[in-house]
Amino acid sequence: MLAKRDTNRLAIGVLAVMLVVACVFVLKKWSPRFNSDLHGDHGVISAFTDERSHVVSVDSQTPPPIRERDRSHSTELTQRNQVDVPPKARPLSGTDDSVIGVPFLVPASLERVCVLGERKQGVDLCERQHNLLAEMAKQPRDLAWAAKTETLIQDEVLSLSPGDFFIRNIECRSSICAVELESPTSWYSGASYEFDAANGLVDGVTMGGAVETDSEGRQVKVSVVLFTKFDYTTSRSIR
Repeated sequence: MLAKRDTNRLAIGVLAVMLVVACVFVLKKWSPRFNSDLHGDHGVISAFTDERSHVVSVDSQTPPPIRERDRSHSTELTQRNQVDVPPKARPLSGTDDSVIGVPFLVPASLERVCVLGERKQGVDLCERQHNLLAEMAKQPRDLAWAAKTETLIQDEVLSLSPGDFFIRNIECRSSICAVELESPTSWYSGASYEFDAANGLVDGVTMGGAVETDSEGRQVKVSVVLFTKFDYTTSRSIR
């Protein structure tokens, strides 16, 4: 009778152990969080192996913290990828006062012609030209008008007789422009009336008559032509 009781107790104990093992197996198989807790990983990454396939489960409820080094590296990459966009070029405007007092240089050959003319005729044939050049030296440079007008004058001069004239120097200030020309064959005869009227200019004040020898031994004719702003509605020069 006693042996039978011991056998029953042993059987019950075995059944209890098997039931506990079965419960643990089921929990481990179907609860990744339980598996994670058993390993002390508190849900950062829980992984388990299924008998049918290999699966890795990531718990999205607790994302990994961003380390300070990772944050600074990310900021550095962002700064490197930022491209500095240069500002748009602003149109020329205003004046350049640094040129005030700086004269337009007249070739020595032309100045000699002026001196010889005064000696022979007793009058300064270049007085008007010198007065305009002195007035020009007192002017600042109107950046917008000067740049535009220099281009216009250059195109006009070179188009009159293509290949015949060479512009040595050209400069505009606020209302006066000076152009130094060289030609192997011709003297400059002036811009067309259409050009002057369309651009509010007048020319015709010229220092000429000088002949120089270039680097190749050829004689070239040199002159300086002065343009001034002109109001064709009132027929007056603009200073």
